[in-house]
Amino acid sequence: MKQQTFENFDRLLEPKKLISIGILCLIAFLIIWFLWRKLKNSTSDLVQKIKDDKQLSDYMEKSKQELTYSEQEYQSMAEQLYNAMYGYGTKNEVVKEVFEKMNNDADVYKLIMVFGKRQGWPGWGVSEETLYEWIDNDYASDYVNEILSRKGISVRF
Repeated sequence: MKQQTFENFDRLLEPKKLISIGILCLIAFLIIWFLWRKLKNSTSDLVQKIKDDKQLSDYMEKSKQELTYSEQEYQSMAEQLYNAMYGYGTKNEVVKEVFEKMNNDADVYKLIMVFGKRQGWPGWGVSEETLYEWIDNDYASDYVNEILSRKGISVRF
């Protein structure tokens, strides 16, 4: 019996089987790592949203500013910005139109919060970026800041 056990053990050590076991272990590790990272990110995103909402409400209370639009309208504007800046080239007119709609600092802060972090252009290895980073990376900060300044809004990109 002992001899048979050693023969089975020798078969386990065959290079093809070792490579297969290694690949399976690597795949299992990657799946676990990916799931852990997704869970960690979703939890931290929720915590950040709660903090952002609290900061915005505190700011609005101190500054006596009111939001101009509904949550859905801010979401729509955030989508418009993302679609205008995603990919090759930036649709500057769309970016300008959205920022022309901003009436006060609270509007801009809410738009930034709703935009959150969004995935950059695939293949460039870009991680998720905030609206500040999107505006800066698309060289749109000059005209966005000019619009905000003209409207008396103190937020700058």
